[in-house]
Amino acid sequence: MRIAVCDDNKVVLDSVALSINGYIEENKLSGTVKTFLSAEKLLEMHSSEPFDIIFLDIIMPGLSGFELAERLDDNIPIVFVTSCDNMVYDSIQYRPFAFIRKNQYDKMNDDIQKAMSKIISHLKQTKVISIDVGYGEIADMMVKNIVFVKSSGHYLEWYLKDNTILRCRAKFSDYEDQFKEYDFIRIHRCFYVNMRSITLFDIRNEEVTLNGCIKLDISRSLKDAVHDKYRAFLKANS
Repeated sequence: MRIAVCDDNKVVLDSVALSINGYIEENKLSGTVKTFLSAEKLLEMHSSEPFDIIFLDIIMPGLSGFELAERLDDNIPIVFVTSCDNMVYDSIQYRPFAFIRKNQYDKMNDDIQKAMSKIISHLKQTKVISIDVGYGEIADMMVKNIVFVKSSGHYLEWYLKDNTILRCRAKFSDYEDQFKEYDFIRIHRCFYVNMRSITLFDIRNEEVTLNGCIKLDISRSLKDAVHDKYRAFLKANS
């Protein structure tokens, strides 16, 4: 994971980079942070070695943050870092993941940590899980398109957002590492669900609603653990 930070104020630049590096270390992630005092320098490096995440000042000499954002791929997560509160609404057209205010210095570190959590969760959803559906055919599924996975005998059934169901001969343990990494949670001995698909968590009736219409039971023995993990997920992505 390559992260760029661009600000013409070196004090702010170093502070933002330090906070991001702290997040990477604390969460045991693999990543590098590159700092730039001008948008032109960032763009030059991005053209040859693209970044995955960009933290960007708005008002800078030469190329502004908004002008740089216009030249970036829409899929690159951008976080604007500025002291100009009046630019919050102007930034919306660039679909930033967060807008961090320099003039709220005591909150800046927390805001950067929250932005990183939100972006990392988003990036996980763009990853691909591959399964062997038989007859030598491999199916690739983007994580964000998987609603839940059901264990049925010697098979796993993958329920996708477009109502497709894919089957592969496997067991949950074959995919546990990926489930954990990509924010799936086991709610029952037969079900793993993508936490981003949960639209209603009904602890009283011990069930979850997925995508507004699919209801699955929560195992009584797992109820408290599921509740705690889902609350932690919501907090990290709020």
